Amino acid sequence: MKLNDLITFDRMGDFWDILRQVDPEGLVRDAHQSFRIVIVGPSGAGKRALAAALTGADVDRLGTASTVVEVCDLSSDLPVALPNADIYLYLATPEFIPSPAQRDQFRQLSRRTDRLLAIVNRAGQDPGRVEDGREELGHWLSVETDAILSLSPTDHAEVTSVLVPRILKLIPSLVLAVGRRLQPFRDAAADALIAETARVNAEFVLISGLPASFPVLGTIAAAGADLVVLTKNQIMLLLKLAVLYHRPVDNRLQVVSEIAPIVGAAFVWRTAARTLVSLVPSPLAIAPQVAIGYVGTFVVGKSAHYYYRWGRRPSPVALEQFRQEALVHLNGVAPVLARFGRILRLS
Repeated sequence: MKLNDLITFDRMGDFWDILRQVDPEGLVRDAHQSFRIVIVGPSGAGKRALAAALTGADVDRLGTASTVVEVCDLSSDLPVALPNADIYLYLATPEFIPSPAQRDQFRQLSRRTDRLLAIVNRAGQDPGRVEDGREELGHWLSVETDAILSLSPTDHAEVTSVLVPRILKLIPSLVLAVGRRLQPFRDAAADALIAETARVNAEFVLISGLPASFPVLGTIAAAGADLVVLTKNQIMLLLKLAVLYHRPVDNRLQVVSEIAPIVGAAFVWRTAARTLVSLVPSPLAIAPQVAIGYVGTFVVGKSAHYYYRWGRRPSPVALEQFRQEALVHLNGVAPVLARFGRILRLS
């Protein structure tokens, strides 16, 4: 198989047709959605420190300026009218025993939304006392102990690595908006967008490839429909990452010049890999095709993330790391597919 067999005028025409179909305006609207994260709990629990860690602000300058992350004290004797929020974070210390009024407020929160995380502030605390505090808080608030996080609000690295991904998991429709607005969420938001698109593309390859195994149902994949959808999804992912890192996407020519080398290379690579897989009998080819869809999308996303974050394209060493990371993620989802990926030398 020669390179000329892959890079044809028809294939390049398909690629540019896909680019013209992409409209970034909807992504910009999603990125500017309003949202609110409210941190609640008793006085002295460390709510302001946590708000500072989530916003990237200095705790002494936090004040009431933040309109997307708010702090609300829960009184021990009087009910407090809580503001509406997209997600609530309930923060307490290990020694905290909720009063009847506070337990009632937590139950109200539980009924109001399932987007609620309970957290124990373990800063300066004995590990054993923290675990006891998690159990006590779970008992008082009727929450499973495993669902209660323990972290130090002043440890920004821990907040970013432990709490931020949990928050984004509970508000998937706001990942782009939150990541764009709040810098501590940005990398985790990029990872979430990449993983989600890789999963969607893998699922689409699986669904579109099944009819090819049963001739009576027809062959969607043979018509190239999956290549069009996968490429379009990847382009949309790159645009999301550009918006996430405050890159302008209204200039179509500029966007195309930035993303075309990344998507174009992936388009050729994926076509080559799929051509090799086509030599395998149809029923056996589905798994490696799904692996290609997942790994290819993941690597494209990580490459774009690297570019938009650092301002330069990744080196071959970095690309190899991205492929290895993709296989680790794929192994966590479907070990069989990860093995096909290694057989196909996607690593």
